[in-house]
Amino acid sequence: MPKNGFSFHTQISENALYYFDSKQIDGKVLFIEDLEWTNQMLTPLATLQTQGKLIKTRATKDKDGMLHSTTFEVEGKLCLIACAYSEKNYESLSLPFLCLHLNHSHAQDINVMEYQKRCKAGLINQSEILATQRRLQCVIASLKSTNIVNPYATLINLPDDVPHPRKTLLLLLNFIETITFFNQYQRETVTDTRTGEVLIKTHPADIELAFSLLKNCLFRRADELSTTARGFYVWLQKYLKSAETEQFTALDVRKEKRIHPRTLNRYLQELTLFSYVQVAGGNKYREGYRYKITNFDTENGLNKSIETALCQTLETIKTEHSKTAGQNTLSDTETAITKGKNSRTTKK
Repeated sequence: MPKNGFSFHTQISENALYYFDSKQIDGKVLFIEDLEWTNQMLTPLATLQTQGKLIKTRATKDKDGMLHSTTFEVEGKLCLIACAYSEKNYESLSLPFLCLHLNHSHAQDINVMEYQKRCKAGLINQSEILATQRRLQCVIASLKSTNIVNPYATLINLPDDVPHPRKTLLLLLNFIETITFFNQYQRETVTDTRTGEVLIKTHPADIELAFSLLKNCLFRRADELSTTARGFYVWLQKYLKSAETEQFTALDVRKEKRIHPRTLNRYLQELTLFSYVQVAGGNKYREGYRYKITNFDTENGLNKSIETALCQTLETIKTEHSKTAGQNTLSDTETAITKGKNSRTTKK
């Protein structure tokens, strides 16, 4: 991003947003290194994003020691990008978070280590990386601040299985606007007849790209398990299938997969709580509990229903777009014919 397009902070206190200068944060991205340190700041941030301003009145003392009420007001539009080292359900907070999880697979570990070795060996062209970053900064800086209109917003419906539908729909609609914003030079512009404002019109291709990019995020929101517990459950299913057994113990899992006992205990407790596995026997103080999978998992059914709903919505939008395009073409043809008749009348 351009250097004047963001504001980086390692930590922000709970009341810091009330004392910002409006020019410091208006139209910028707020980068926070660790969200754990600034969790209490999310409440005023939600107010700032929804209302567009923050107003705080508190008592202050003058030079004579007399108390007076002082009002602080901050206005601006900003976006939050933050990192979190521990996994929590940030999607249940008051902000429509788009959570991106790191790839902890073994293949990704190999790719990262290979890149580290190539950097130390001098095989990575740093100048090319800097040139690419500079090119992206120039592209982002060339975008104009403009409003977006989505004529197909009324046709977008979420499946019934998605939790927090209000925040999820708002996240999806905002994401579609973001894609349209980056494609503003390739999109049609329309003029608001009431205000005369020029708006960028969303294209069905923007909605299709948003669906494809947010599909996994919607799957995660519909999943009641945490990301790490879901990954462990997928591995557990493959392990039991390869071992040709239906029951397992914590010791069996630790022999096959290196995992900390407390972490394994947390996974098993979460899977037991949501009835994905159940205790089949054993003793807590001797050989440990024996577990078995209950086949309660309905993730595939939920994912299929969400994907089907998205495909149906996209087909409806494409059909509506083709009808609108056909009407515009017919209107242009009638206008051309009228102009031709007028020209022939003038010649007569």
